[in-house]
Amino acid sequence: MPSVGSLDRSIREALVSFAAIALRPDWRGREREAISLFAFRFLLPHFNGRLPLRHPAQLGIEVCVPGVRGKNPKGRVNKDLVIWGSHSMSCWDEGWEVAYAPRAVLEWTYTRTPARWRAHWRRDIEWLRDFTAERRGCVGYAIALIAVPSATSLQVVRVQRGSANERWLICGAG
Repeated sequence: MPSVGSLDRSIREALVSFAAIALRPDWRGREREAISLFAFRFLLPHFNGRLPLRHPAQLGIEVCVPGVRGKNPKGRVNKDLVIWGSHSMSCWDEGWEVAYAPRAVLEWTYTRTPARWRAHWRRDIEWLRDFTAERRGCVGYAIALIAVPSATSLQVVRVQRGSANERWLICGAG
């Protein structure tokens, strides 16, 4: 399996480029538009036929992944944006059981108001801690796009093996 370093570099470069557009006062969009813009304009060019980003069909938006014990009673949950280990994957095995985890999970929080977004973002970070502790081959990114005029920023917490790097990426005023 390729190192996480090249995946991190691609995601970081794509997020920095995305932030240059999404943090402008004239950009209009909500969380779903932000995810689509990021995935198709900024992340997709990094899928170049080499590991870990070989094929665009490794991307999934709002797709099912295995759940976390004690947090997801159905044993599965949908996540904003995932990167699978190879193209055309899903979490399902031949018996329609949840069996496979993605290579990366990118959970998004978007706000245009200063109130209450941190609690949602913190829940994403905690879920990613638990998920990556159970599935050690997966890396998580909790992305907060804060479009509050007085504090516009993009903040990303990177999570791997249950441990979070709280200041992995910060773009903008923060």
